Amino acid sequence: MIALDHEVADQCITNYRAEMGKLTGRDFDKRFVGNQLDEHLMLLDKVQTFRRHSSPKMEAVLADGQKIIETHIATLKQLMTTLEKT
Repeated sequence: MIALDHEVADQCITNYRAEMGKLTGRDFDKRFVGNQLDEHLMLLDKVQTFRRHSSPKMEAVLADGQKIIETHIATLKQLMTTLEKT
């Protein structure tokens, strides 16, 4: 199962590079920042869920990580707004 997950990940990388390689300039920036925003939102979902099931020590680590993720999300949203205006 792990080997299959790695194969899927490799395929994802191949397809992502092919799609992103077709883009330049503002189109590339919008797609890249949008993708990063989506990935950070999914990571936030995972952290919030894991916090509900973690030990007190791990919960503290995840709480710190959540703050960082939320900061990144805010930054990415600002970048998206800027990219949409220009």
